[in-house]
Amino acid sequence: MLSLNTQTKISEFELESLVQLKVTNLTFVECLKLYHNELIKGCNLLFIDQNGFKEVNEEIFKYLIKLEVTEFIFFLSSSHIHRFATIPEVQKTHPKFDFGKIRTASRKKVHNVVCEEYEKYVPNDIHSYGLFPFSIIKSDNNNVYGLIFVSKHILGADKFLDTVWHKNPINGNANFDIDDDLSKIQPDLFEGKRLTKIEAFQNKLKEKILNGDLKNNSDAYFFTINAGHIHNHADQIIRDMKRQKLIYYESSSPLVNYEQIIKKRRFQEFKVNHENNKN
Repeated sequence: MLSLNTQTKISEFELESLVQLKVTNLTFVECLKLYHNELIKGCNLLFIDQNGFKEVNEEIFKYLIKLEVTEFIFFLSSSHIHRFATIPEVQKTHPKFDFGKIRTASRKKVHNVVCEEYEKYVPNDIHSYGLFPFSIIKSDNNNVYGLIFVSKHILGADKFLDTVWHKNPINGNANFDIDDDLSKIQPDLFEGKRLTKIEAFQNKLKEKILNGDLKNNSDAYFFTINAGHIHNHADQIIRDMKRQKLIYYESSSPLVNYEQIIKKRRFQEFKVNHENNKN
């Protein structure tokens, strides 16, 4: 059935010239060994389906992240991990994970917590990478599933974040309001205005620019992607800062995006107006 559905989609989107479907009953690890030479030569996106938690253990995670031109995305039943986190059979797959932390996480946030545990598997010699979660609640509004996307390449991270923020402009992190941001639109009677995820990021970006931690558009762009946000979020606040005369930059645009920084190599400094920042 999976083979038939996949072939149907290939035909539907007219991808026959680009996609070659191979069906096998080999295990995931056996496939990695079989196609090792292809993996180290070409540009790859690996999607690991339902058994991602079992299959992507420490050894496999390290193997995949060390492939130079490969990104991978895997699917987890995070509610299942949450429910059975205390069972030894579950724990032995990932002995370095803090299953106490996973078990006590809220149901809505458990996938994010599992993703944080995978950070422990990133080798010390890899300093530039993106590891992003996306949580999914199905129509039963009960079980939480999720994807984890891993990339060492800024363009891959940029494209993934653009996709998930398009999917959910509120948080780019789930197909539901995972941070209760909709409730933050109106001021709280006792707490005042609570910041949404985007507002909190923009405040942090503004602070770092004014403090001199982020000196130019390249610094701001990489900070934005590493924070799990898209360039539009940075663009908005940086433009506001220029209008308020808090900073100055030469171009009419902040140029905080992949096209300008990576492809066109256009860099510009953010000059802080210290006089206006005294107030």
